[in-house]
Amino acid sequence: MWWEKKAPLPSNFLTTGSLKDAVPGALGQPNTQDIYPASAVDFFQLSGLRVTAGAWFDDQQMLGLEGSGFVLEKSMHVFLAKSDRSGNPLFAFAHFDPLPKGSPDAFVASAPRGGKVGPFSGSVGFDTDSQLWGAEANLVHALYWSPVFRVRLLGGFRYLDLGESLTFFYQRVTLGSAAVPFLGKTFPSSLELADDFFQTRNQFYGPQIGLDGQYFLGKCFVVLGGKLAAGATHEVLNINGISTLQQVKKPAQTAAGGLFALPSNIGRFDADQFGVVPQFWARLGWQPVRWVRGWVGYDFLYWSQVLRPGSQVDLRVNPAQVPTDPRFTGARSSSPAPQFNRTDFWTQGLSFGAELTF
Repeated sequence: MWWEKKAPLPSNFLTTGSLKDAVPGALGQPNTQDIYPASAVDFFQLSGLRVTAGAWFDDQQMLGLEGSGFVLEKSMHVFLAKSDRSGNPLFAFAHFDPLPKGSPDAFVASAPRGGKVGPFSGSVGFDTDSQLWGAEANLVHALYWSPVFRVRLLGGFRYLDLGESLTFFYQRVTLGSAAVPFLGKTFPSSLELADDFFQTRNQFYGPQIGLDGQYFLGKCFVVLGGKLAAGATHEVLNINGISTLQQVKKPAQTAAGGLFALPSNIGRFDADQFGVVPQFWARLGWQPVRWVRGWVGYDFLYWSQVLRPGSQVDLRVNPAQVPTDPRFTGARSSSPAPQFNRTDFWTQGLSFGAELTF
């Protein structure tokens, strides 16, 4: 029963609006509203598994080796907004045109009749996922050992792996005599799609040191402890996008680039950053016999710097690069650009376990 820090999203990027506005769906227009106003996604409660095994090197239990690994379930969140068959309501992806001076703009997926845009029926949405796992190995030295109170010094190596992705999807279908633009041309009676993929992976490697203490009160016991790891976080950012045009009884056409993943930022990007990972835990347990005990505990783990996909989306988009925009020319631009916006990360929660000793 663990929880993660919410996954960030671009601000105010999914909108609805009116054809009465000068730029339907764009931020700052009188009738524009957010359809997903939250700036982050909550994955809520996560399940997982942790396994720990260790052995003492001596009968006095003064020096030992302990290894541990954990994994949290892959969590997902999906959001979709879809118009009816007449194109109501208007849905769009809001962005900023860098020329002139970052003016608000929008990619309209659905729009009813009666305006300069459309008419189209369509949908906008996104899905995002996250998964965390890790492993560690430690030498254990008993600093103090008695039947009632025990203190251990831990030292070893820790690995953490956080993989996340964010996908945008955009679809529109022509209504009546309307046509959709694709690679600078227009096509009536057609469907077009755009998909953007932002994926991040963070891998932490580093030595760590820790201390924990156990206090026994009859068959009950309490454990308090903490560790601190310092090392390198290897960060990987993958960006890809594709647009598709589907005409009646014709092969589908595809083009590189979606809406926010375009030739100016598509690719794989790597970086290494110094990071620290502290962890604290507390457990309350019951030991009915010498060789078995059960416990319930609380853990908190913090990671100082990671890449998360929602922070890597550049909303400054030059429409000349967007295959499904009527202003497409194919000209290269510096917008959108790859982003390396870092943030911290934490996870915390309750664990339930059993331990066997022999």
